[in-house]
Order: sequence, then structure tokens, then C-alpha cells
Amino acid sequence: MTGTCEDRDVATRLKPQQGFSLIEVMVAFGILAIGMAGVAAMLLTSMQSDQYSIEMRDGDVVAMRQIEYLKSQAADTAISSGVSSYLGYYYQWSLTTGTGIGTDLPTGINQLAITVGWGGSKIDGCTCNALDILCCRFTSKIVNFIFRSGS
Repeated sequence: MTGTCEDRDVATRLKPQQGFSLIEVMVAFGILAIGMAGVAAMLLTSMQSDQYSIEMRDGDVVAMRQIEYLKSQAADTAISSGVSSYLGYYYQWSLTTGTGIGTDLPTGINQLAITVGWGGSKIDGCTCNALDILCCRFTSKIVNFIFRSGS
């Protein structure tokens, strides 16, 4: 039994497509481009966060270096405050020695506050340096480190 004319017309109309149209390809590339732009933005943000973390860690190292130096000095010979720089990081410190009289610190306890700055100036006309740490793009008040004299 042979098919009718109607069956042959349906068969020709239902012929499977071969390939994609230009519009379909362009839409697919557009969606891919949007997705890749999102991935690139996430990668850039991640790299910036990594760099800031490295700088913050290095700032902590600078502060701990100064803390160890001041701890190694006798309480009466340690410099009570100062400014300095190390490897592109600027820092200020102040050392308060507890006397037990009119202070919050008991006798023999020292309180050390260190502020570290880095990353260039955040305001035009304001220079990031050891004397003007608040002008630095990034600052971190590291610790109020309390220790016993001579320890």
C-alpha cells in the first residue's frame, strides 16, 4: 500500500531541520557573553580582595614588629610615642605606662596603640606619610596591646 498525497505532504513538512539559524547562533553568543562578563567581574573582585588581604597582613606584621621592639625595651627607656615607616607602610604608635595613679592601667601594665596606613593618598592635597596617616587610602588601628613591664 502506497501513501497518499496527503501523507507525502506531511512528511515533507515535518522534515527535520539541519543546523541553526543565524539568529539562534547570535542569541546563544549574546547569552554566553553576558555570562562571561559576570565571571570576569567576579574574578576582578576576588583579585582585589586578595591584594587587600595581603596588604592587611603585611600591615599587621609591621605593627607586630614594632610591638616586639617596644616590648624588648625596658619600660623606662621605651619611647612613649613615635612615627615611622617600613616597606611602604607608615605607622604611629603611643605607649602608655600604667602608674596606678589616676589612670585606667594598673602599675606595671603598658598599653600600646598602633595605627598603620598604606596605599597612597585618599584625598587630593593630603599626603600619605608617617606624620599624616589619616590621609592614607587604607588605615588600620591594629591593637591596644597590653603587657606587663619587662615581659
